Amino acid sequence: MSKLVIKRPRDKEKIYDGSKLKVYVNNHFIGKLRQNDTLEIDMEENIFEIQAKSFEYKSVKEKFEINEKIELEITRNDLTRYPLLIILLFPIIFTILYNTETYWMKMLAIALLGIILAWFVYSYFKKRANAIVIRKV
Repeated sequence: MSKLVIKRPRDKEKIYDGSKLKVYVNNHFIGKLRQNDTLEIDMEENIFEIQAKSFEYKSVKEKFEINEKIELEITRNDLTRYPLLIILLFPIIFTILYNTETYWMKMLAIALLGIILAWFVYSYFKKRANAIVIRKV
């Protein structure tokens, strides 16, 4: 039997994250990891697939091969945790939308709101695949 050790080190992530990452090995739930937690699993198979998921993000499925012992690190990419500063435009847009009586200003505010929301959705799906990273130590 070989041993799989999965760690989530605190020093690799720039911000404190209290969320738990769910770890799946060969599409079976193994356990949850918080920062500075370690999971040790005895594996019967030599080749396995691992994936980590949180509430909104997930990692890419990675394949690894075990001889006797393998150590993996799971970290959360901090680029996905910072709020986008474009959200500060929402109060201005809604103020223009509700207080102006000019038709073209209202249409411009609605179009700008639609563009911002479409950009949020696009950036979410773009960053979702790289939000959680699995590395071999």
